[in-house]
Amino acid sequence: MMQQMGNSDTECVEWQYEMRRVMQEILPRLFLGPYAASKKMAKLREHNITHIMVVRSEKERIIAPAYPNDFQYYILEIPDCPTASLLPYLPEVLAFIDAGRTSGGILLHCDSGISRSAAVTIAYVMRDQNLSYDQAFQYVADRRCCVHPNLGFMHQLGEYEFIAQSLGHTPQQQPAGAVNEGRKRGFDDAPMLDDVEMQGDNSMQE
Repeated sequence: MMQQMGNSDTECVEWQYEMRRVMQEILPRLFLGPYAASKKMAKLREHNITHIMVVRSEKERIIAPAYPNDFQYYILEIPDCPTASLLPYLPEVLAFIDAGRTSGGILLHCDSGISRSAAVTIAYVMRDQNLSYDQAFQYVADRRCCVHPNLGFMHQLGEYEFIAQSLGHTPQQQPAGAVNEGRKRGFDDAPMLDDVEMQGDNSMQE
């Protein structure tokens, strides 16, 4: 079935550039990676993946389900730009992730696994682990160190945190000094977009 909408402990000190081209396990049975990872059937089977979420823009039809008869797909069409709205899609998107984890395992990917699918993953970790945006960002970045949501997604995830608090979901307290501020992307940083950042990368051909 295809739906469409418009436990790794890897530390960053061990991170290598080549790891951007493979998926990492963020939570048990939840993986984040680039488009290239969605085409590696052996790895998908090895990790018992049953669901795959594709995050792409309407124009990126080349980022398509590789095995539509073998996995359950959810396609979220959203561009990697600061003005794109992410929050309206979260309820259905997070429910699909829940279903994937319950069924076996789920891979989230966009082009590079850096901005769009990373933002969705951070939102899920915020809800699943009851964490603030900063805490969830760090949690995901500790496992896939290249995550870098664009500025607009960051602000929306901050709003998502406020909404959760308003509904009575209080983020867990984080031990002092647990966040490495040198790795956490600040709100004043310039946007890093999947499409721009990975131009010239050969991940689409892998």
